[in-house]
Amino acid sequence: MAERLFDERGIAGTSLRAVTAKAGVNVAAVHYHFGSKEDLTRAVVLRHAGPVNAERLRRLDAIEAEAGPEGPRVESILEAFFRAPVQLWTEGGATGASFLFHEPAERIQPLVEEVMGEMASRFLAALVRALPHLEPGEVAERFQLVIGVLIHVLSGRMRWEPQPIPARSVDGRIRVLVDTLAAAMRAPAIEESS
Repeated sequence: MAERLFDERGIAGTSLRAVTAKAGVNVAAVHYHFGSKEDLTRAVVLRHAGPVNAERLRRLDAIEAEAGPEGPRVESILEAFFRAPVQLWTEGGATGASFLFHEPAERIQPLVEEVMGEMASRFLAALVRALPHLEPGEVAERFQLVIGVLIHVLSGRMRWEPQPIPARSVDGRIRVLVDTLAAAMRAPAIEESS
């Protein structure tokens, strides 16, 4: 219930009373189980992001073990990063916490860092190893762009009326993401002229 209301009204626009009314429970029950609206929001996000992040890390562990000392290729790392959320979005129509994509960054940043920080750090470290021609800060900037593209895809904002986006299978959508963004990740370092 909370998730649906957050999606419809945003986190700030959803009161605990609205959640309890929709769920048919009293406010005391929500306070007992979750404590506050922030804790309820965290629980909703963790319920969906936890399994997605676990699957991402399981895939990363597997490709790192398979690759050996030289480490995995950029394409393998990106596929491990995209597979679980894109599969969930394609098959289920949402990521389960899609309301986060519509919230102001300053409101959700601490929660995103708490829920995604360890997973994102592992992927960034793998990308830094796979892209030795780039400074780590450059890789981090590009990884932020990768995350932005994924959020754009998962938010359902991939609509452009003059040319409809092709319907794709999970594998097709991942292939487009991986091929496009691996090329961007591998591009030479950006040299700024003075």
